[in-house]
Amino acid sequence: MRLLIAITNQGRRAAVYFNRELAEYTVRFYSHGEHLTDADYFTDCKSDAYNTMNHFTAGIDRHMAALGGFPTSR
Repeated sequence: MRLLIAITNQGRRAAVYFNRELAEYTVRFYSHGEHLTDADYFTDCKSDAYNTMNHFTAGIDRHMAALGGFPTSR
């Protein structure tokens, strides 16, 4: 898996990785340095992965908590 990009904003970090074997993007989320393993997001769409990363680091994930967590394609 290869790191494509990572963004950090006020203790929130999201990183997009690409797995060539699976042709799948993974977004990993961190809060104050702690990896939120249950929140990893998997998609085959690059723009979806980047948008998810940007929304999280901007703090636009409040609705996800209300829905019981982050969506995942697995």
